Amino acid sequence: MNSCELVSLITAVSCGIAKCVPEDEIPQVAAIFGQISATLATITVHEAANKPKEIIPEVTPDTEILTVQPNILF
Repeated sequence: MNSCELVSLITAVSCGIAKCVPEDEIPQVAAIFGQISATLATITVHEAANKPKEIIPEVTPDTEILTVQPNILF
């Protein structure tokens, strides 16, 4: 799904909700979806911040480099 299709889907869902929910309850529904959005963002940011970082070993002139020779069968 591309970005325009996603936006169109969200708009269609929003219009459907607006038709099915009484007008005076729409702000409450909007607040609920806003809270869901904020919570998902918090979870995503928290998981990204706590994801183990890849450790790249420091290479110095004294670092021994090991090579593996492939097994060649004749």
